[in-house]
Amino acid sequence: MSEQAKAAIATVLRRIQRDPRVAYYICPMTDTYDKLVAAHCDLNGLNEEDFRNEFEKTLKFEDPTETA
Repeated sequence: MSEQAKAAIATVLRRIQRDPRVAYYICPMTDTYDKLVAAHCDLNGLNEEDFRNEFEKTLKFEDPTETA
């Protein structure tokens, strides 16, 4: 099990969680997000459905191309 892979995936997930502009592009409706979450759960022995339920509650989405 690669600690570097675990750290890289966790970093991207935190970025999605903290930045609604990133979450807009890497959201639960994308293949990239699906693969990222599946890898995270596999590497950390987590139940994917449980992880998604909790993690996705924390996400906010903001279109970075929209201006105020």
